[in-house]
Amino acid sequence: MKHLKLLIVLLILFGITACREKQLSSVNQNQELQKLLPEINPLKISLQGEISNRNSEISGLAWYKENLILLPQFPNKWKNGDAGTVYSISKKQLINYINGKLTQPILPQKLKFFSKGLEQFDSKGSGYEAILFDKNDVYISIESFSHDETDGFVVKGTVSSEDTSIVLDANTLRKIPLNINLFNSSCETILNFKQNIVTIFEANGKNINPNPLAYEFDNNLSFIKFLPFPTIEYRITDATSVDENGKFWAMNYFYPGDKNLLNPAEDSLKLKFGYGKTHFLSEAVERIVQLKISEDKIVETNIPPIYLKLDVNNPSRNWEGLAKLDDLGFLIVTDKYPETILAFVRYP
Repeated sequence: MKHLKLLIVLLILFGITACREKQLSSVNQNQELQKLLPEINPLKISLQGEISNRNSEISGLAWYKENLILLPQFPNKWKNGDAGTVYSISKKQLINYINGKLTQPILPQKLKFFSKGLEQFDSKGSGYEAILFDKNDVYISIESFSHDETDGFVVKGTVSSEDTSIVLDANTLRKIPLNINLFNSSCETILNFKQNIVTIFEANGKNINPNPLAYEFDNNLSFIKFLPFPTIEYRITDATSVDENGKFWAMNYFYPGDKNLLNPAEDSLKLKFGYGKTHFLSEAVERIVQLKISEDKIVETNIPPIYLKLDVNNPSRNWEGLAKLDDLGFLIVTDKYPETILAFVRYP
């Protein structure tokens, strides 16, 4: 009888414990659901011509006047007479496509790309990563790695008076004084802030970069100073231009295959703001985060990230380019993974 009573007591206690665990699980799940942020499904903009080839490997976007410039990682792979190639699409074409007035795939215009003296960056292991225009001046960041060393560079050039070519000046090439050496990682983002040029290192997670920095140069590419940068997990792969209040948006991307390289810590942005619904179903991260730059540092703002809706049944999209499209939203572009995708992301 004593054993029977003990068994009954144990069953009652077990039932109470199970009930409490179920309640706690339900509470935790509800808390997670309350943290869900809206996700935006990017609108794909169809392209035609050689740029639609995934091997065009677009690595940066920027506005030049009323034209969106698309920078390939290896412009000289795509011959344009005696030069390489960068691509241009008019803002009018892009808006007409987004509004449904243009339904045919867009064929970008070609600009010639001259880079005499920079041939060492035309081979595998190097590449052009980000582009910025300041009137007729152009600035480009370059990555180069060999053996165990990865270096970042920045170079200046000009746009021809006919707006038909970009000419880089190899004499302006400057090495970025990176404070960290991480395989195949350098500065994939370049900004113009108060006439100075700022490059941002791509990997700023807690476990791999305890002292994240950006690097500021004057407009002749003389190094000025380091700028503290916030700890943000995953990669920063490009950014919009800086507005009058010092705010800009940056692409924040994570490919699960980079887990060993990036060794992500707990995602502070997820803890602070929440996550997109499809992001609970995948390790991949595709989002746009707002930052603010001052003369002393770059910081996060209190605006939640904009999450892109993931296709959880297919590989993540390696978004390498980002540009703002007026007050409508953003234009984003992938490199070769999983294919060349130019897309529009409307503001939530």
